Amino acid sequence: MPRYNIKRYQVGDFWLSRRQSRSPAWCRTWFDKATSQTKRASLGTTDLSEAKAKLDAWFALNQRPKNAALEDMTIAQTLTSYWEDHGKNIPSASSVKTSSRYWIEYWQDQSVADLVGLRPQEEFHQWLRSKGLCDATINRTVMVGKAALNRAWGNGEITGVPKFISLPVVDAPPRGRPLEVAEVQALLDNVTSNYMHRFILLILGTASRPDAVFQLKKEQCDLSRGLINLNPQGRKQTKKYRPIVKLPSQLRPMIECADNNFFITYRGKPVKSVKGSWRLLRKRAGLSPDVQPYSLRHTMARHLRASSVPAWEVAAQLGHQQTGLSITEKYASADPMYLQKSTIAIETYLAKLVICNTEM
Repeated sequence: MPRYNIKRYQVGDFWLSRRQSRSPAWCRTWFDKATSQTKRASLGTTDLSEAKAKLDAWFALNQRPKNAALEDMTIAQTLTSYWEDHGKNIPSASSVKTSSRYWIEYWQDQSVADLVGLRPQEEFHQWLRSKGLCDATINRTVMVGKAALNRAWGNGEITGVPKFISLPVVDAPPRGRPLEVAEVQALLDNVTSNYMHRFILLILGTASRPDAVFQLKKEQCDLSRGLINLNPQGRKQTKKYRPIVKLPSQLRPMIECADNNFFITYRGKPVKSVKGSWRLLRKRAGLSPDVQPYSLRHTMARHLRASSVPAWEVAAQLGHQQTGLSITEKYASADPMYLQKSTIAIETYLAKLVICNTEM
């Protein structure tokens, strides 16, 4: 079984070593039985953690075990193989990557056999909780490891899969409380950057999730038909469905004058997170910590219901999955009445705000 220490980390028949008299870079090392020689291949890094990761990735791609006993397969191996084979190619790749890091950081060189039983899994849950993860996130993290092990078992790499336990999860309130009109206005009044101004207006105008706004490009906007496709071309829909929504009149000038790049950019590069900028903006606006970017989406959802928009139309606007809809609903956006009530409600809300032009 592989062992982590200062001098060596081993996966299968391959281990880490350094030539003290030559380059300080770590090498992938193995014994060649055909020549009775120890051979090395540089991994191009002097960092031990990076060398371990590179050895894991190489082994996952080139040396797959067959029907290995649970004590002969490390947890890190299964997670690395899962990432290389599958995880990095799915829409939730970033989440899989984060969860895999938690697994590898905690279990390090331990084998799949070390997962067997209630005690070790409960201790893992407790460690994840110490990292600030809620029970729902802990369950999602555990499911990534379970998926990796099931895939290894399905591919004939290991002889079985341990039984996993999960945590009971109560429904948690949405992230970020809904805002009053005056609070939204306070955010707009204190914006100092173009991209944050666009970020706020695009979420309010589409009621979309922040991730959809980060990935939004002008090519997704059909100005002639007044539609915004929140799902970029080539992106597979997930449980967090991204619908086609109507373009509110207040957003049209901003979209018409935009270039063909992403809408949310800073110094020409796409913005993937506004956590720091949001904290500063929230402080300037005098708002409490429970005001999050998701507050904008929840604010609009509450406003839609308060405006007597039918529940099914609110669900369609928000991208909530609905049962009982036929394939013809894919063409619903061609209907002139499509999302008409929700669009009117959104435009009515935006009309209450003083939207200053921060374009530079």
